Amino acid sequence: MSFWDMTKLASQYKEVKRALAQIEVETVSRRGNVQVLINGQQEVLAVRLNPHWLNNAAALEIAGELRETFNRAQQQTKERTRAAVNKITGLDPEALKGVF
Repeated sequence: MSFWDMTKLASQYKEVKRALAQIEVETVSRRGNVQVLINGQQEVLAVRLNPHWLNNAAALEIAGELRETFNRAQQQTKERTRAAVNKITGLDPEALKGVF
């Protein structure tokens, strides 16, 4: 890889990081009791719980709904991350499987 290729790659990496920081996905659990906001860097920005449900639900139910919502939010950010990487770099996201 040439110096110019490395410079271009470094520039694209910085652009990807900026783009990922701007991606935000809000996911609501199937029953509407949990709401999660996560960014393209897989950081949880906010979690909101329905207070009525929280007062009446069992701990296992709460844990299950939280897990399901976080997993859905992560999957959605992965999909948007792959699209952002492809747009910036022109690389096929499937070729980088497991990276994003």
